[in-house]
Amino acid sequence: MFAPNNSRNRKSPSAWQWGLGALVLPVAVLAGFGAGRERPVHPSAAASVVAVVIAHDRLQMPDSVPAGMIEFEVSNHDSLTHGLAVRAAGAVEPVGTLDAAVKPGGTAKQQVSLAAGSYDVYCPDARKVLTHRLTVLAQQPQPGPYR
Repeated sequence: MFAPNNSRNRKSPSAWQWGLGALVLPVAVLAGFGAGRERPVHPSAAASVVAVVIAHDRLQMPDSVPAGMIEFEVSNHDSLTHGLAVRAAGAVEPVGTLDAAVKPGGTAKQQVSLAAGSYDVYCPDARKVLTHRLTVLAQQPQPGPYR
């Protein structure tokens, strides 16, 4: 598997390889790898499903979920089109948003990775009316849909 550790089998990195390494690391850091930021994930990743119902000027959803991959399943029972976004409590920028607005009677899904803490789930077009405080718990309770 590994070559014997002698000087004939070992090559030291060339200047070009050192330069490439010096370029790749800052690019990876700027792209958010290893930064601990929450970011959307591929749908194939295992996720806790959280049902969100938009109805009568409010968001109906659980108050807490376990940390990790969360899939928000949004159903719009309101008469207006709504979006959905998630941001850390007190933050300005969202950590996840729906790709498209949900028309009345429509549904949408969005996955996001959330660490333990408090988050605001809100409609970007009606932040003062449609907001729900979500607590993401560090412990991992039984998996299942949270409705």
